[in-house]
Amino acid sequence: MWVTRQSMAGILLAALATTAALAAAAACTGEDNAIENQFAQAIDLYLAKKGALCLGIDNNLPMTVSDADARSAPSNPTGVASQMAALASVKLVAAADTETRSARAGTATRGRRYAITEVGARYYRTVPGDHAKGEFCYGRRSVARVVRWSERQQGDAREVRVIYVEKVDDLADWAQQTPILDAFPYVEALLARIGRRTRSHNVRMTTDGWVAEGLDGEQG
Repeated sequence: MWVTRQSMAGILLAALATTAALAAAAACTGEDNAIENQFAQAIDLYLAKKGALCLGIDNNLPMTVSDADARSAPSNPTGVASQMAALASVKLVAAADTETRSARAGTATRGRRYAITEVGARYYRTVPGDHAKGEFCYGRRSVARVVRWSERQQGDAREVRVIYVEKVDDLADWAQQTPILDAFPYVEALLARIGRRTRSHNVRMTTDGWVAEGLDGEQG
């Protein structure tokens, strides 16, 4: 088949147009990836400070569980006695027999006193804003990938609502042990949701770049 000069010119023009379109699409994709990375970094900075995953304890440690409470543990698998026994099973706390005497009543109350171990100290903190309670933190939320985002202008400020899928960083092995999952069932439910559902967070443009809301006292 013979190709005329005119038809060859048309083929070349079409090829150039296709190449230009592909280059433009690649450039747009590259720009989108770059800005999504900036959004992810901004949200990760927020989550590094406020995205800890922790087991809440009703009382600060050390604490004592009475023998009476311990005997009721089988009927209350998520109660304090069961939770402390679970924490002891993964070496976060250590238990010692104790006895408290009441001079007025002339009676003694026996129990087990739980204190933080050297291993547990790596994960334990008092609850921010409520130092009468403590918690063991077993991981941290972070951004796995940005799904989509939408921008809105508020006066002179640029604000973006970012939808993303999260993941868990630094997940402690003890948090996946059966005694912990039985005593703190919300942990298993939370870990099952992560990576399957999307979350959202606002970021806004500042002189320092994109910043997640919540790092300067605003609501995230």
